[in-house]
Amino acid sequence: MNEVLCGSLAERRRLEIIEAAERCVMKTGLHRLTLRDIAREQGGSLGNIYNYFANKEEIVEAIVERETDRFIEIAVQGGKAQGEGTLGERLREHMTSFVDAYLDSDGARVAVSIAAEAMINERVRDNIARANQRLYEVISNDVINNRQNSWPIPKAKMQAQLALSRSLLEGLRVTAIFNPGIDRKELRAVAIDRLVHGILADLAASKGVTVEDLSLWP
Repeated sequence: MNEVLCGSLAERRRLEIIEAAERCVMKTGLHRLTLRDIAREQGGSLGNIYNYFANKEEIVEAIVERETDRFIEIAVQGGKAQGEGTLGERLREHMTSFVDAYLDSDGARVAVSIAAEAMINERVRDNIARANQRLYEVISNDVINNRQNSWPIPKAKMQAQLALSRSLLEGLRVTAIFNPGIDRKELRAVAIDRLVHGILADLAASKGVTVEDLSLWP
């Protein structure tokens, strides 16, 4: 078996373990989850899991990393978009992708369970903090490298704005989970409006123009 095939097989096995862990978290939460539970869900052996992960925290780290990669991809692809329409329209399309990702029911339950575990598990908390910082660094560097001449916002302020937007999205997750009777379509629309307006307001202030005028820029 060649190295490429071995590598792809190992990656597939590793992904199966991660996905089994996510299903377990959705069923029973994270705090009492064991590697044996994950092995049972995967349909494999406990020994097989140890071939890829030393403990539960490493699996949680892999889950967080996968989610962070997903949001980085959304951010970077949105930044590269050169489609037709105004700045406001393109920004709305970009924020819609983020909101839809955060409103994903399965992903939301896993993320909230991990956040709860982070309150009592320092290693998980540090892992989330590193993932958040990586997300902020990638997005802010992308903006600086590609649009600094147009949007001269200091990096520290930009990361603070990103953190605030992220807090709104995290709150959106919790709201959707603990308010099952809420109109999700309306919640989605309001969240997108708030995010778009907030970002446009920050950019408009840096350019000395109104939000309305900026939203119509090409």
